[in-house]
Amino acid sequence: MSLRRALDTLPHDRTTQAVARDAVALFSRHADEWIGVSDLQGVLDAPTTVIDAVLDTLARSFVLDFDDAQSRYRYRPDRFTEIEIERYLRRAERHDGHVRSNVARYRQRYSHP
Repeated sequence: MSLRRALDTLPHDRTTQAVARDAVALFSRHADEWIGVSDLQGVLDAPTTVIDAVLDTLARSFVLDFDDAQSRYRYRPDRFTEIEIERYLRRAERHDGHVRSNVARYRQRYSHP
């Protein structure tokens, strides 16, 4: 499977998508490092159920490896997944920038002095 399929199976609510984006960015920066679930909960700042669902989906899609005995995950880079992650993170950043720009324009247009 692929990152895209994994992301498509996740719910499309804002919290889940933010956790997915942050998790993918975190694991891509810490390639080949095992990261425990408890460590992720402190970093991702989201409900445990959402974090577990995202990580489980990424592991089932073979984006992350999962060590069941110690409840930890790691990203082992391969070229195809790296390309998918780069594209995904660029697209997510463009989307966030677009949303911030729209909010700023809305506030500028409709705010009262």
